[in-house]
Amino acid sequence: MVNYTYSKENWPDYHTGSNIEWCITNSTGAYASATLIDSMASSSHGYLISPIIDHHTKYVILEQVNEKIGLLGHFYDLESANHIVNNQSKLSKGYEQLVQVTYDGVVQFQYELGNMTQVSESAEDTDIPAFAYAKTIALERDSNTVVISYDVRNNSDSVATLGLTPLFNFRPLDKVTDLELPKFDEQRTGNTLSLVPRTNPHVRIDFAISEGTYIQKISKIDFNSQYDTDAKYGRKSICSHFTPYEIDIQIAPKSTHSISVICRMVYSPIIEGSALLQKAGDLFIASGTARGIISSVKNYYKKLDAYTNIDDYTAKQLVHSADHFLVDYLSGETGIMTGYPTNREYERDAMIAFTGLTLSTKRYSEAKNLLLAFSSRIQDGLFPNVLCKNNSTTDYSIVDTSLWYIIDVYNYLDYLSRDVNISDDRLNGTVAFIHNKLLDSMIRIIDTFENSISKTVFMLSNGLLHVGNASVSGTWMNSKYHGRAITPRIGCSVEINALWYNALRVMEYFFNICGYDGSHYSQLADTVKISFINTFWNKTRNCLYDVVKFNSVSEELISIDDSIRPNQIYAISLPFNLLPIRESQYVLNIIEKYLLTDYGLRSLSTGHPDYSSDYLTNDTCRSLCVHNGMVHSYLLGAYITAYRKLHGPSTDVTDKLIKIITPTINHLSDSGCVGGINELFLGEAPYTPCGDMMHAASIAEILRAYFESILPTA
Repeated sequence: MVNYTYSKENWPDYHTGSNIEWCITNSTGAYASATLIDSMASSSHGYLISPIIDHHTKYVILEQVNEKIGLLGHFYDLESANHIVNNQSKLSKGYEQLVQVTYDGVVQFQYELGNMTQVSESAEDTDIPAFAYAKTIALERDSNTVVISYDVRNNSDSVATLGLTPLFNFRPLDKVTDLELPKFDEQRTGNTLSLVPRTNPHVRIDFAISEGTYIQKISKIDFNSQYDTDAKYGRKSICSHFTPYEIDIQIAPKSTHSISVICRMVYSPIIEGSALLQKAGDLFIASGTARGIISSVKNYYKKLDAYTNIDDYTAKQLVHSADHFLVDYLSGETGIMTGYPTNREYERDAMIAFTGLTLSTKRYSEAKNLLLAFSSRIQDGLFPNVLCKNNSTTDYSIVDTSLWYIIDVYNYLDYLSRDVNISDDRLNGTVAFIHNKLLDSMIRIIDTFENSISKTVFMLSNGLLHVGNASVSGTWMNSKYHGRAITPRIGCSVEINALWYNALRVMEYFFNICGYDGSHYSQLADTVKISFINTFWNKTRNCLYDVVKFNSVSEELISIDDSIRPNQIYAISLPFNLLPIRESQYVLNIIEKYLLTDYGLRSLSTGHPDYSSDYLTNDTCRSLCVHNGMVHSYLLGAYITAYRKLHGPSTDVTDKLIKIITPTINHLSDSGCVGGINELFLGEAPYTPCGDMMHAASIAEILRAYFESILPTA
């Protein structure tokens, strides 16, 4: 079982303890997240962040539950937070009583207060705390529900009081409630508190506890809590929360006690407001209810280990991390959540993550469902950049998504064909599935590109694809500033044409095994390969040009972009190579010299005049540098694949690859998000993690590369 454990040395102060995050998920698109000291450092943190009608918009429902302990006239505030009072920072330092944090699919905080000599003259063992408790948080699988279990031990001779204060909200994930305070209609039934937010009367929040006395607070608002990470990034960072009650529980002397807390979100499209509130009732939860749900979550991850059946701890770490992104929404849809906290489905990222998330982990049923779902979203040969509500979007501009899809279908069949546990009948059924359900979609993609049907992409007479126009970049480097593309890359981009060549070879393969004549795709692929080498090879630097631009009518050469970017890695890492061995090694050498870092590949070499790694200043700087110097961690997977392909299966190569991947594997526990790999890192040491705290493509590509290029020969 994968387990991450931390102790007091990991949080010597508030800000250090807030630098590492944790995130738990439950397959519905909901998640819970905070920091290692249980502080809320970002507006994307909270104990229950849940989709409402669909999975594209998420709301913070339960921000946190804070604890206070009363013992022998002493009161211990266990909250870790930063409030702004009279323009001054006021830290709550509950983390000083925190002794251990563990993460194993659920997260547990262990607190110890005082020692026995402080509360009992007869005490002999000074190492025994007077009061201790473990707070365990989990998300129930397939439900918009968070549970918290408190396992309390009062070693003193006196009654202790445990006070719990839930902080509620109902705000979109990317908003803060600073000026407009959260407002709810409320109802208490037994030990269950139900709230209906006035901004959406179709939603009800039910908060239940196994025991305790509800004490109404004089002020129902927790004012001016600051999200320090958001403040650092120059974003709105002051938020207020709805705190109507403190719930007090008496803990007898010399006793242990278990308390369960459950918070769920209920949505009704028909009933609203007071009628929805009246439908609420006491949930009647028992002291062990939360513990039972926590046990079932842990069992889920144990079964995940058994399913993949790999006796390698790093592999298990990556498999557990990959599980966060495969989502079966409550609406019945299957999808890939491409990042937390971004919580959107970026189709290109989903296609890149597909192989690692589903095939390397042998989740073939999910892979089949995803390929079928993907095929329904194609419009004029292109996929939407971002999957929006009801699959509607106005932006179909990223060309490589469609080509990645074709390669994903190839990988799906390739993985099954190499799995010794897959029968011939199932393999034949997979070929029939591709033939009957997916092949037409792939044909439409190729036809769109070959016949220049889309306004975003057209094929030159030499077979290469020319991508983008004045308003659309067409490639993955599509950041904009005031509507202007920062890295427009209009022309024949190197990675698009590497993908194009591979897609044509895949089509040749599928046509042949499905009983058709694949010669058209074969001949076109041959043409593309010759044109690719003639067009992109940079003889001066012994690498590949990034973009070569031609006139759309005369096809005369307009410009050549010789920027050293990581896009050329795909000419040597995809299933079908474009370059001879010598030239492939030259490309790898350039990437190693200028782009390779501990955590991925830089998006631009440091010597380029456009290079920037100024990500932390504000949103403008982030837009300018994200593709002009920032390290993209997912690209390390393609580099590892290319290295293994070029250097073969020797143990020396394996040792070299293990050395290369080790900082990223260590990152799963020592920085960023526990069990996660950040989307981005700054371009220079110490490579501060940035972007999404858990990124699907990053996890998936490291997992795929580890399984394909390191694990088999390790």
